[in-house]
Amino acid sequence: MNASTQQFLDFVVSNQADAVIGKSGFIDLGILRRSQTEGDARRAALVDEVARYDVGFEGEIISNMIAEMDQHDRLSTTFRFRTGSSNIDERGRLDTQRLIAYLQRAPEGTEVTFVGFTDDVGAFDANQRLAEQRAAAVMEELRAFAGEQLDNIQMSAAGFGEIAPSACNVSERGRGINRRVEVWISKTMES
Repeated sequence: MNASTQQFLDFVVSNQADAVIGKSGFIDLGILRRSQTEGDARRAALVDEVARYDVGFEGEIISNMIAEMDQHDRLSTTFRFRTGSSNIDERGRLDTQRLIAYLQRAPEGTEVTFVGFTDDVGAFDANQRLAEQRAAAVMEELRAFAGEQLDNIQMSAAGFGEIAPSACNVSERGRGINRRVEVWISKTMES
C-alpha cells in the first residue's frame, strides 16, 4: 500500500473524519453517550417483562439488568459476534481504538462495564454464560490494547444472555444483531 492510500485510510477511521461523515448523511463512528433511565424505551420494556416473570431466574436477571441500567449510561460502541464465538472481529478492533481514545478523557475512578448479550438459540443459562464470556473477552482485549493508558478506569464484565434483544431472533440477521457486547459507563463521568 502506498503512503497516500495509508493516509486516506488513517483519516477515514480517525475522530476528525466523524464530523465529515456525519454531515454527509452517513453514520459516523464517533462514540455517543445515551441515558438508560426512566425515559428509555428499552428500560420500560424490561420493567414490563420482569412483571411477567415476577420471580425466578429470568426475572432476577432482568431485575439485575435494570438496576445496572440505573447506574450507567450506554456508549454507542457495540461489539458483534458470530454464533457461539467470543472472538472480536476487525471492526471490533477499530472500535477498541476509538473507545480507548474516548475513555482516556474520563475522570479517575470512572467505571466501565462490558455487557454481553446473545441470541435466543440454546438454553437460557448457557446463553448467559456465553454473554459473560464475550463481555470478558472484550474487556481483556481493551485492557491489552490500552496498556497503561486506561489505568484510571475501573472495568468489569457482565452478561445478560438473551434478554433485551435489539432485533427479532427469527432470522440469522436478527440473531447476529443480538450477539453483542455493549459498553456502559458510570453516570458519574461528566459528558
